[in-house]
Amino acid sequence: MRKFQLALVAALLPVWCHAQVPENRAGQTEWLLAQVRAAEAVSRDELVRDALARLQLVAPGDPQAMLAEMRLALRQRDSQRVKTLQQALQQAAPNSEAERDARVLYALSSEAGQQQLQEARLAAMAGRPEDALRGFRALYGDNPPTLELAVEYWRVRSAQPGQRAQAIDALRRIDEQYPGNPPALQLLANLLFADGQDTAALALLAELGRNPVATDAAAQREFEYLATRRIDDSSVKSWKGFLQRYPDGRFAKDAQANLERSQRLLADPFWRAGQEGLRLLDRDQDEAAEAKLRHALRGHPQDPELLGGLGLALMRPGHREEALVYFGRAKKHEEDIDNLGKWNDLITSTRYWLTLEKADQALERQHTDEAASLYSSALKQQPDSVFARLGLAQVAEAQGRLVEAQDGYQRLLSRDPGNASAIRGLLRLYQAQSPERALAFIDTLSISQRSSFTELRNSLLLARYQLLAEQASARGDQPSQSQL
Repeated sequence: MRKFQLALVAALLPVWCHAQVPENRAGQTEWLLAQVRAAEAVSRDELVRDALARLQLVAPGDPQAMLAEMRLALRQRDSQRVKTLQQALQQAAPNSEAERDARVLYALSSEAGQQQLQEARLAAMAGRPEDALRGFRALYGDNPPTLELAVEYWRVRSAQPGQRAQAIDALRRIDEQYPGNPPALQLLANLLFADGQDTAALALLAELGRNPVATDAAAQREFEYLATRRIDDSSVKSWKGFLQRYPDGRFAKDAQANLERSQRLLADPFWRAGQEGLRLLDRDQDEAAEAKLRHALRGHPQDPELLGGLGLALMRPGHREEALVYFGRAKKHEEDIDNLGKWNDLITSTRYWLTLEKADQALERQHTDEAASLYSSALKQQPDSVFARLGLAQVAEAQGRLVEAQDGYQRLLSRDPGNASAIRGLLRLYQAQSPERALAFIDTLSISQRSSFTELRNSLLLARYQLLAEQASARGDQPSQSQL
């Protein structure tokens, strides 16, 4: 039925000339109302008027026909006609759903209603979707009374967290009522892409592309999708299909170039090795990915994706210094400005962790001045770095600056109360001062934290009891129960 309706509204002849009209009056009414919606879907108001004229003969005073005429009058900015129809519908079907929709349409035809609608639209354009939705709902709740308003409403609502699935369902229902509406189908296709339903989205675009009004928009969206996909064995088929659908469109030349590039790369063993390396990288098989990517770079030494992929394969196992070299090369040869941020982030992050790694190694070798310099450098790179602050406290402890070390550990714990390394650092300092202070500190910890230091606590208690026993023995008596 849906394809049948599309064929009707796309034709230049009147809608009733293309199919057998139902014989009974109720069937004729439903059929003509479907023709009205189908004509509205493709913005053919002359066909809407023809169908409404026939509805007047078949079902004069039908509420849905009157609503359709109100929508037509609203599009033509005929507020007086909207008012007349609203009053007639109020008398014909009081307190009905159609009468409620008529009141909304009448409100939208007023100057105040148009002003309110414009404010909501401006809020959406300004990136304030919550304000826009509040404006829309103040006008018509969650039931937009026209096709245009429904698409507009679900475009805004679909961008809200957790609303995509509902928007997809709503747009599918809209497409059944108003088949082939380009804005609705374009929005639905975009949401399907965003939802990972690529096959369904592409099928929708192919259908939309058969509508002369929407062919270019459908071709553009499909081209954008195909152009951003990683080339694989399905790419050639996809580009050939695109060229069959849009052989004379404005994207045909670029599509042909992409087809030829896909064919050339798929025949290149170095390039195929690189793609296999990237797939291995996605599966965290870094060693195997490294071998494939090094081989691929022999044939494509300036490919930023391969260079960056090798950097990742090296970085993950800890080969950060060499990874930095490849990230730098990827950035140098990157032509897509959107990817520059990715390489910059990886360079910054890798340099930070490499600095910390070198600082830890220097501290292990007891090169405390070098370690202090490296930890300070890491802190400049990331001012909130817990690891750099911990390292500086450990350096102070190793250099005998115990007050500074204690202050560093305490400040770290104020930022990160669960930091086990800072707790151990304070325990070392307190234990060196006195077992009692170390015990008192352990007792301030949470139950879960204390469990990590049970052995140390027991040894400190044993040391306390041994000291008390020795003191009692020296005095020639036994320690009291309260002391123990």
